[in-house]
Amino acid sequence: MNDTLEPILREVAEDTLQSLAFLFPLEPEAEVDQTGETAIAKVNYTGPCSGCLLVTVPRSMLPPLTANMLGLPEAQAPAGEEEVDALKELANVICGNLLPAVAGREAVFRISAPEVLEASGPDLDPAHGELAGTAFVPLEEGWARLELYMGPASSQPGGPG
Repeated sequence: MNDTLEPILREVAEDTLQSLAFLFPLEPEAEVDQTGETAIAKVNYTGPCSGCLLVTVPRSMLPPLTANMLGLPEAQAPAGEEEVDALKELANVICGNLLPAVAGREAVFRISAPEVLEASGPDLDPAHGELAGTAFVPLEEGWARLELYMGPASSQPGGPG
């Protein structure tokens, strides 16, 4: 694992969470409750290297994340499908911002449609490279954990996914 990727992962996640979902980070050392059910989004990518990004958040964070992203009034609860879509969009935007920050602006990547995974099972197995970096971002309303997997460029048209 590459420790130099952690600050990049953290910065991209913090910036995206703030600008897209109005969720604000706490200090990296802040203690947050990490118990309870989680939701995981996965985005596969191919290009100069191939791999995937996993974004894990507590399920309890999905309603405020979704409401903020959609601009819903406080009294309106988002639907379950909207919560899934919001998490997928968050992972997609983080991945789209992260890859140029890691590989350079000239690198061209193909990002697959994000998917939401079960907490265990075959879909969770990244199988698209080695764990290259992780970051944990404590937030005012929850937390986010990122895991970036990287491997060699894919020789398959369309890449994994």
